[in-house]
Amino acid sequence: MEDGTLKVKVRGKPLEGKANESLLMLFSKALDIPKRDITIVAGEKSRNKRLKFFGIDKDVIDQYLKNQGN
Repeated sequence: MEDGTLKVKVRGKPLEGKANESLLMLFSKALDIPKRDITIVAGEKSRNKRLKFFGIDKDVIDQYLKNQGN
């Protein structure tokens, strides 16, 4: 995450939103928050996406991402 981006691979195919659904499910389970609290704010039809998280402290997300780099 050196350049401020996080690479995530999901198994869902980029058809009918399955990859987006897989991405939301991944973070929902990893951060233990409801899927409805995660929104794709940019890149819904692109390989590059920006997500917004609700109801969770930024420090919790930062710690999770930091732990993924180990």
